[in-house]
Amino acid sequence: MRGTMSPKNGPDQEYARRLGVLLFAIQRKTIKANIKQVVGEDLRPGQAMLLVELSQKGPKTMGDIANRTKIHPAVATRFLDRLVDKGLVERTRDEEDRRIVRVSITDAGARLAEQIIAAYTDRLSTALAGASQKDRDTLLKTLQTVDDSFAEQE
Repeated sequence: MRGTMSPKNGPDQEYARRLGVLLFAIQRKTIKANIKQVVGEDLRPGQAMLLVELSQKGPKTMGDIANRTKIHPAVATRFLDRLVDKGLVERTRDEEDRRIVRVSITDAGARLAEQIIAAYTDRLSTALAGASQKDRDTLLKTLQTVDDSFAEQE
């Protein structure tokens, strides 16, 4: 009967809404707690997420960052100015096209990103301690499927 219901108003949509709200809540709780644990209150969650992404995926253009964060390029620039001022990222102009600005993580930013990842991993490990190995494997596989699906939509 699933095929006859519209995904926009059927049980799958309600399930996706509940899951989305839950994932947002988990993300907010864990990111804020990890930042506070690692660096105090001096870093915003979006900045921490960007540092982790740059540490894992390498340099990005300013356009990539604006698109990825879904914020206006001028706002993204101010956002990155704070990270540059803290010595966590640096900007470099493309040698062939000076209009292109690449943002890369500094050594200090990479160390901080690793601390954030470690704090997140510890917190997540504690949260998952009561789940069976089968449940953890299923959760990981399912979240990987969702992430892959989102990557295809970008």
